[in-house]
Amino acid sequence: MASPAQCVRIFGYAPGTVPPLGHRGAVAVVIDTEVAAANAMLSGGGEEGRLLRLPTKEVLRLPHVTVASLSVSISEPPGGILPG
Repeated sequence: MASPAQCVRIFGYAPGTVPPLGHRGAVAVVIDTEVAAANAMLSGGGEEGRLLRLPTKEVLRLPHVTVASLSVSISEPPGGILPG
């Protein structure tokens, strides 16, 4: 995972706004297995407050995209404390 400074320096986008395509150079994109199984995905849209809704199957066709298990499913937050 890139640090906030690396996001800007390497990708040209602030953290949380990095899209899966349109980078300055060749960048590997890793998509979580659960996201890859969905019909559509949301990703950073290149600027604050903007998201891209993309057909997942089309994103998976890009040559720089791979799928890996990145998320962890939990039934209860650590310590039993609910957010909010």
